[in-house]
Amino acid sequence: MHAIYIDRRDAALAWRDGAVEVRTPGSSPQTIPLRGVARLVVMGSATLSAGLLAQCWERDVGVLVLSGRRASPTARFYGAPHSDATLRVDQAVLSRNPLASARLAREVAAAKLVAQARLLRKLGQSRPGGRALTEGVLTQVLSAASRLREDGALTADMTRGVEGAAAAAYFRALSGFFPPSLGFAERNRRPPRDPVNATLSLGYVLAGFEAGRQAQMIGLDPAIGALHALAPGRDSLALDLVEPA
Repeated sequence: MHAIYIDRRDAALAWRDGAVEVRTPGSSPQTIPLRGVARLVVMGSATLSAGLLAQCWERDVGVLVLSGRRASPTARFYGAPHSDATLRVDQAVLSRNPLASARLAREVAAAKLVAQARLLRKLGQSRPGGRALTEGVLTQVLSAASRLREDGALTADMTRGVEGAAAAAYFRALSGFFPPSLGFAERNRRPPRDPVNATLSLGYVLAGFEAGRQAQMIGLDPAIGALHALAPGRDSLALDLVEPA
């Protein structure tokens, strides 16, 4: 499945003969076939016709609109929801079970830390002096992952604390693999204060959108997660699914 990315100032998108028609001031119209497309990502000032939105809905094409200098998500839909609500009901019931929800949060967080350790190990082996940047942090991250897997008494809030401390150490180690000129020393956001964090934030937005789309397609509610608590306007399950990636 493919994605269409539109980053043209004042673009106007419409549906025409099985394709997305893109019009921009001073340019000839362009058409992009919608067949086989999974998501449409529109960046900057643009307009989308009602006909195009209707076709995206019918074809389960997710639509994400990003705007502003920080490419913040301002509108999105994942396509038509799954027709059977049974799985969503079961998901909601599980989310209200503190023990089951905490166990799932620990599993997600542990998987995330193991993936971070794997990346640090590869980076440490990829350049001279790299192991010195990662050795102590690798121990910390893997120790945290082991604790999450073995300590069944950890609540969801406690899990977030363990994961957060290990993740902060991970990003400090990761910063050593970027040129100092980029100004990347730690993870920051809202707004990201350097090019690396800006790229990470955009990547998380795109990955989270796709995770939410996939969750809805199989009948889950993207807003009901475990590691990420319920919050208005936040797709917590989508964020959970991105973590181990």
